[in-house]
Parts: sequence; structure tokens; C-alpha cells
Amino acid sequence: MLILITDWAGKQYAWGSTVMVSMIAALVSVVAAFVFVESRAEEPMLPLVRCGMNNASANASTAPGIR
Repeated sequence: MLILITDWAGKQYAWGSTVMVSMIAALVSVVAAFVFVESRAEEPMLPLVRCGMNNASANASTAPGIR
């Protein structure tokens, strides 16, 4: 959806058009729902705790294959 928004906006549809505003609202809703569900899951697909860490060791631990 993000790709469609960035591709279509300004070319096929104006930024303020109903289509673009609806797609942006849908994207925000989907991301908010994802964060809500993942923050309450016992074993989340994407551990949100790691997303907020700023040190190098925490960032390296999120790389594929490293735990």
C-alpha cells in the first residue's frame, strides 16, 4: 500500500484526492493495528522492544540469523 501511495500520488491522483487520503488512512490504520496486536502477542513476529533500542549490540541482534 505504501508503494502504491508513493507511486500514484501526484501522477495519477492528486495528494488531496479521495483515493490518496483513503489509502493513507488505511495504511495508518493497518500499521496501528499491527503494532497493537504485536505488542500484546506472547510470541510476536516482530519484537517491538528491539525496534526502540539504539545501541549497536541490540541492532546487531536483530540481523537475520543472529540472536
